[in-house]
Amino acid sequence: MAEPGIARRRSTAQFCLWLLVQTIADTIVLWNGIPFYRRLLLAGQQFDPLLYLIAALCSIAGQVGYWSAMSIRHSVVLPRSTVASHILQFLARLNFIYASAMFSVVFFVKFDELDIRLGKIVLLIAVLFSMFCYSSQLKHVSRKWEPVSG
Repeated sequence: MAEPGIARRRSTAQFCLWLLVQTIADTIVLWNGIPFYRRLLLAGQQFDPLLYLIAALCSIAGQVGYWSAMSIRHSVVLPRSTVASHILQFLARLNFIYASAMFSVVFFVKFDELDIRLGKIVLLIAVLFSMFCYSSQLKHVSRKWEPVSG
C-alpha cells in the first residue's frame, strides 16, 4: 500500500494533468470562439467540418478532464496563496463571461439571422457547459489556494 504522502502527490499530479486538459480545451474554444459562434448559428455561413470537430473534441476533452478531476479533487493538496486564489477567481469569471457574452451577442443581436437546428444547438450547449465546468473547476482550485483563516 502506498504511503499517504505519495498517494496525495499522485492525486495532485493527476488533478493538475486533468486541469491542464481542461485548460487546453477551453483555450482552443476561446481562440476559435467568434468563428465558431458565427458558423454554428448564423444562416448562410459556409459549413466547416473541422470547426465542428474541434468544438466537439474540445467539449469532450473538457468534460473528461472535469469529471476525472472531480473524482480525485478531495485529496488534492495545493499551496496556500491569496494572490493566486484571486487570480483564479478572476479567470474563472472572465472565462464564463466571455462565453456568455459571445452567445448573447450572436443569439440576441443577430436572432433574425440564426439558423437554428437541433445538432447545432446541442453542440453549442455542450461547448457552453464545458466552459461552465472549467470555470467551476477554477473556482474550486481558487478555494483550495485560499489561506486557512482563524
